[in-house]
Amino acid sequence: MPRLETVAGYPMLTLSWTRQASEGDLHHLFAYRFSDPADVTATAPIYRRLFAHLVLDELPDTTLPEVLDHLSDAWVFHQPIASEVQSQPRVLRGKVTRRYERPTYSIDEE
Repeated sequence: MPRLETVAGYPMLTLSWTRQASEGDLHHLFAYRFSDPADVTATAPIYRRLFAHLVLDELPDTTLPEVLDHLSDAWVFHQPIASEVQSQPRVLRGKVTRRYERPTYSIDEE
């Protein structure tokens, strides 16, 4: 049964389930913290992820290598390209050794 709790002032939806496997019991916990404490009805974004977790849990072990290949391909495809990644400017520390004054030049215009 889904549970709706409040954690640090934000509503959190949690679901947990257990599935028996040949190696032992698999225990799952799915938790979603709402970004807006006033809007607890905005669960639409999590339905697909929750469904993906449930489907993955029900797949036989023999299908997992194929599923992981497809997931890795999708993950690589949807990574931001290097120009989209914001790099932080490099900060170099310097040491002032002596003062330098630029000489003045006069320019003659004809």
